[in-house]
Amino acid sequence: MKTKIITSLVAVLALAGLGVALKPVLFAEDGPPALPAVLPVAGVELLHVQPFELGTPATHLWRADQPKYTTGVLLVVGVDPDLAHPRQTAEPVLYVGNQTAERLNAGSMSGRLVLVVPTDGTFDAANTPIFFGDAQLPESVDAQTIARQLDLARDAGISGPVLAASTDTGLGNDPVAFDNDYQLRVFASDLIELHSPDEVDLISGLRATLLTR
Repeated sequence: MKTKIITSLVAVLALAGLGVALKPVLFAEDGPPALPAVLPVAGVELLHVQPFELGTPATHLWRADQPKYTTGVLLVVGVDPDLAHPRQTAEPVLYVGNQTAERLNAGSMSGRLVLVVPTDGTFDAANTPIFFGDAQLPESVDAQTIARQLDLARDAGISGPVLAASTDTGLGNDPVAFDNDYQLRVFASDLIELHSPDEVDLISGLRATLLTR
């Protein structure tokens, strides 16, 4: 089973039949740390919000029905690094409200994750719960699972993220427009470089020139 980070990068390859050479994500020799016994886990800090629009619909691969989307938000969040480790098996799924979040980077050293979250064109940064749910494969998560995990999070008292003092809530901000998913990820690579600069190979891969057939 490929890791979810590799799945994120493979999404770049699907754009208009184009391809780009990317390096795989490497795992530590001793593997990721053990998962905590109790989930969902609160304490996610929201550091940055940027709405976006796509000219060409993209596919959200981090849930079972793989819906198409043309609007969403790029988020930067601070998390427990132990929960951010890429895993080749079930992992704590990161949810943003009633949606699964696509992790663009590993964040296991920095404790910072850059996320793509499809939306309906609106996003309430202050009141949307951001939380880790039960460990499973994100691509197996369906709408019923999302609803159940959101109920569990609310029952646990998770009503919204911890807002960093410098966070731009995105309210009133104009979204950045991109032609396609590839351009979005190139833009996101700047956020990864700023917040998780140790992920040099990933940043280079996201910025690699697309190859035509």
